[in-house]
Formats: sequence, structure tokens, C-alpha cells
Amino acid sequence: MMNIGHSIAKIRINHGLTQRELAEALHISSGTIGNYESNNRIPPIEKLIDIAKLFNVTVDELLRDDYDASSIVALPSPEAPIAQITLSATESKILKTFRQLNEDNQDIVIGEAKKLLREQQIEEKGETAEKSAI
Repeated sequence: MMNIGHSIAKIRINHGLTQRELAEALHISSGTIGNYESNNRIPPIEKLIDIAKLFNVTVDELLRDDYDASSIVALPSPEAPIAQITLSATESKILKTFRQLNEDNQDIVIGEAKKLLREQQIEEKGETAEKSAI
């Protein structure tokens, strides 16, 4: 059984935030956070995305039962700017397409990408060996 509230509570506590501090960061009431964490309310997808961004995790990690919040390092101070990544047009297209895939197909894409990367690394090692033999 998916326990979104428990995941939110674990990651919040792991980062040393109170419900009030998390609520302020998300521009909602601390009572709403309490309702999320006790599973009385399910956060709307927009809030799940905001929570994931805040803690630098994926929404999938928040939704998974086996998520280990202790593996995430603490957040910088609230005054510190949140890092933003600029994607190239190609990266943006890949990410947009990837997000539209179901989880099984995402796993296939990841497996194929890893396979291609291994092949590329083997080729590069072969080219380096050929150049040093010359």
C-alpha cells in the first residue's frame, strides 16, 4: 500500500524541518501538511512536484513504499537559492518524452541507455588503445 504521507513525513524530518517550515516553503497551512502526513488528504500532483523539487527527489521516490529518506543529504539553509539546471533543446525533448512513458517503458529506456553507454565506453577504450599502439 502506497503511503505518501509517511514518505513526506520521513523526508521532512530527515531534513530537520517542522511541518510549519515545510508548509511555509510550499505556501500552504501546517494543518494541510499534517493532513498529508497522516494520509487524511492526498497532495495534488502540483504539490507533490513542489515537495519533490524542494527536497531534490523525484515524485516517484515520494510515492514508492521502499523510499529511504535517510539517503538524502540535508537541504541548504532556506536563504540559499535552489539550484536550477538548464537543459539543451535535445535534453528537454528527451526528458519530455521520457516523462510520458509508463514506468515499465521508462525502465526499458534506462536499460537501453546504459547499454549504449557501456558500448560507447568500450569503443572509446579501444580507440585509446589503438592510438597508444601507434
